[in-house]
Amino acid sequence: MTVLEVCRTLWRRRALTLLGLVAVALATTSVASSSDVYSSQANVVFLEPPTAQHPNSLTSASAGLIATAGYVEKIVNAGSQKPATATNVTLLGRGVRNGYTIDLPDSGGQWSHNFDQATLSVQVAGPSEAVVRARLDRLVTRIRAVARDLQTTADVPADEMIRTDLAPAEPGVERAGGNPIRAVGATVLLGLGLTVSAVIGLDRLLARRTRRTPHRLPRTVTS
Repeated sequence: MTVLEVCRTLWRRRALTLLGLVAVALATTSVASSSDVYSSQANVVFLEPPTAQHPNSLTSASAGLIATAGYVEKIVNAGSQKPATATNVTLLGRGVRNGYTIDLPDSGGQWSHNFDQATLSVQVAGPSEAVVRARLDRLVTRIRAVARDLQTTADVPADEMIRTDLAPAEPGVERAGGNPIRAVGATVLLGLGLTVSAVIGLDRLLARRTRRTPHRLPRTVTS
């Protein structure tokens, strides 16, 4: 099919062509207006107070310590609905572009849970680096405050309190985004290609049906 024939087909089915061009324009506008997304992730590690038997608190994670981390998670997450997705999936992978998640890592399978880390994984996403950093700092501060208040209410001595540590100590912020010019160009090319293909396909289908329809001769009236 020559270029001239394609142009004639597009003009003959100009209503469908116009509809396709409108769809391409809307898609291009959406791609052009999409902004970058920033994200960060950090782990709040719960540590038991060091003892003579366990001087290095990083090597031990008792059931009580894990339960405390889980309880803190429930308090901090109160009122927010967590997505039904594995905890090792990133926040952007869950489709969240502006928000946060706080998870107690679960290494269990489909039929059972297995919480073996006294750690809360905090993931944050937002429209700017400043927003992400402020949100992450606020969540970490909230986790530490809840953990401290729970122990203070339970009259736990200061030297026996569970401590928290942040890993990494200075979480980085990553930018997720592409080249807007390339994205717009790819959208336009793909949209125009689909429009031309749809118009030509519909034109051939209608022409085929027309050829299959028998032409009936008008009846002659005799007196």
